Amino acid sequence: MVLISCVRMETMKIISILGYGELGKAIGSLLNENKIEFSRADVGEKIQNKTEVVFICVPANFIREALKFNKSSFDEETIFVNCSKGLEQKTEYLPFQIVEETIGTKNYNTMVGLSFAKEIMEKQPTLMTLGYSDKINSETIKELVRTKYFSIEETPHYKSLELASAMKNTYAILCGFSDGLNFGTNTKAKIITLALREYELLAQKMEFEYDTLALSGIIGDFVFTCSTKQSRNYSFGFDLSKMLVEDARKKYERKTVEGQNAVKSILWLANKHKIKLIIAELTNNVIEHGLSFKEEFRNLIGIIV
Repeated sequence: MVLISCVRMETMKIISILGYGELGKAIGSLLNENKIEFSRADVGEKIQNKTEVVFICVPANFIREALKFNKSSFDEETIFVNCSKGLEQKTEYLPFQIVEETIGTKNYNTMVGLSFAKEIMEKQPTLMTLGYSDKINSETIKELVRTKYFSIEETPHYKSLELASAMKNTYAILCGFSDGLNFGTNTKAKIITLALREYELLAQKMEFEYDTLALSGIIGDFVFTCSTKQSRNYSFGFDLSKMLVEDARKKYERKTVEGQNAVKSILWLANKHKIKLIIAELTNNVIEHGLSFKEEFRNLIGIIV
């Protein structure tokens, strides 16, 4: 994890990127494209200036720690842009809840959706969804990162976007497992459809609204992540159909497989809201048992509706 500080000279806004893995580098490449200079610093070092806009690119489990360490660099005017996906394991919190509890800001946004960081850096045409709490702040964010190849659509429903971005990684594991067992496109389409139904049910129970403006960041992102080997979550599920669980986990121990951690939190939330998420439960069994669960999966996937 690193911290990137950036200054947009024409507006004198001080920008930072919290976390400089692939995702942070992708955001940095957009800032570079827009001629915004930036410097790097380890997350263990304090941000030297008050930050006006901060892009959060650390994994969900590290957001709280990173924000607390740099809390003195934020004030009530700081704009927060979450780009992280998943839930904090110890609290089952989504990023907006972590930031709300740690900082208490009202200037919160989340930017997620149909993208792989590598392809953003390759300048491939990309569409992402920006969920905002304040429309004025969203204009500032778009000015910083929008390019001729990077487009943004907007919605006020950032909470539903974050829930979708956590859940789709979990279901991508099951789609990879299904493909690895040589099930066809019909089966994968069924899994994605039922997964979206589970997402909608949980979102309703959590009182998270969404509208058609958020569809690419929800439905589009579900289909996108559940359908390609470029997704670490999909690839992890595919490998679980070919090797022992221990070997698959070892193969991915240096990579972030968000869905592997998120599934427990999703099932905890389902239990809290007294609902049953069968596809999420199937995914959990696949993660826990891998190959040894394949016959049960074959028997169940055909009859679940």
